[in-house]
Order: sequence, then C-alpha cells, then structure tokens
Amino acid sequence: MHLTYTTDQDNGQLTVRLNGELDLATADELHDVLGTANVTTGVDTVNVDLDRVTFLDSTTITELVTAAKAAQKSGRHLYISHARGVVRHVLDLTGVLAALSNRRHNN
Repeated sequence: MHLTYTTDQDNGQLTVRLNGELDLATADELHDVLGTANVTTGVDTVNVDLDRVTFLDSTTITELVTAAKAAQKSGRHLYISHARGVVRHVLDLTGVLAALSNRRHNN
C-alpha cells in the first residue's frame, strides 16, 4: 500500500493532508513526507490534516511524535488537525491528540 497525500503551502504554513489507512506499510513514506515538510523553505508550521485518515497504528503515532520533536528542534511547530472517529479516539487514548493539537509554540 502506498501513502496518498496532498500538500499546500501558504503564509509560512505547510498543510499535509493524509488519506486512507496509515500503518506499518506506509510508515517509511510517512517518515519521508514529514521529514521533507520539516525542512521546506519558508515554513515555520506544519499542519498534518488527518480528516481523510480512516485508520492509524502505533507506527504512525511514532512517526507523528518523532516529526513533532524534529520540528521543535529546528524551531518549527508541527501539529495535527481534523482527527475524526476511531483515529481521534486512538490519538486521544494515547495522549497524542492533546500533545500535538494546535497549541502554537506552547511546549
């Protein structure tokens, strides 16, 4: 399975809209996408939009947290948005929803 996503850059923010199921099969691609987002010129904030994500597993959660820490180290902010249904529930149970919600620059 391949990761499907779109990106949109506007006014210092890069939005990465992820689609479908995110799991071990897409983890390497997700790592690359988020890594690229974190070094994109002219970006200080990365919004990972999960509106169209229907499933995620622990490898996805690890990639999101790792990318957020990398962004912070480089002076950027990475947050997640639009988590719904089971995805929101899993992120909430693991504490990742609160940790990576849009609390801009509050650590």
